[in-house]
Order: sequence, then C-alpha cells, then structure tokens
Amino acid sequence: MPIQAKFIVTKVRLLQALWLLLAVFQALILAGLIDYKYRAGGRLTSWEQAQQHLVMAISVLIGFTLLLEKFYRSIVEKDWSKKWLRGVILVIGIYFILNTVGNLLAVTLFEKVAFTPITAVSAIFCIQFASKSNKYETSTEL
Repeated sequence: MPIQAKFIVTKVRLLQALWLLLAVFQALILAGLIDYKYRAGGRLTSWEQAQQHLVMAISVLIGFTLLLEKFYRSIVEKDWSKKWLRGVILVIGIYFILNTVGNLLAVTLFEKVAFTPITAVSAIFCIQFASKSNKYETSTEL
C-alpha cells in the first residue's frame, strides 16, 4: 500500500524539528548554559572533550536535517528511487540505532529518558524511508 504524501510530510517535518532541537540542545551545552555531563552518556571527563563532541554533533544534526529535506524533495519530484539518497538515509537510520543503544547505556537518567525515544523514532523513520518496499504516493497535494 502506498504511503500517502501527507504522512511523509508529517514524518519528515517531525524528524527535522527533533534534529534541530537536538542541535539547539548541543549549542546550549556549548554555550555553557547546560552542563556537559548530559552529553556522550555522561562519560565526558573534561570541557575540552565536550567541545570537540559538541561541534561535531551540531554539524552532523544540521547535515542530517538537510539530507532529509533532499529526500523529501526527491519524493515530491517523483525521483525518490535514487539509490545514493536511500543509501544515505539508511546509514543515518543505522547511526540512530547505534545512538539509541548508546542512550540506553548512558550513565545519566536524563539521557536515557529524554534521548532514547528521539533516537529510536529517528531510526525507525529513516529505516522506513530507505525501505525499497515503500511506494510513495505523491498524487495528493503536499
């Protein structure tokens, strides 16, 4: 059964909002407004370590958000079958599966409770988007 365009829009926009919120959270840690112990499973030992992790995390999340927009645009243009794009979305899904496991193993309860659901939903949606069995129905207006 084809996935309706409105569900794709909802899922893509939800993930983009979640990922941008995560980037903002990372930026707040980088600005010193939130303690860095809530980063990397509570295993960081210094502010310098945190800074390196944070800059990379912010970049990756913004990059993921932009790739997801490209994925969405490829569906709108009925060119969603580009293998490289589906492959990238699959890699992002695998990244979030690993991130979910990391969140479950986090030292801080906050990270377990707050970030495990976000990364799990991200993984599920990305794997679903990358699935070859999906047929995207774009006949409805986006």
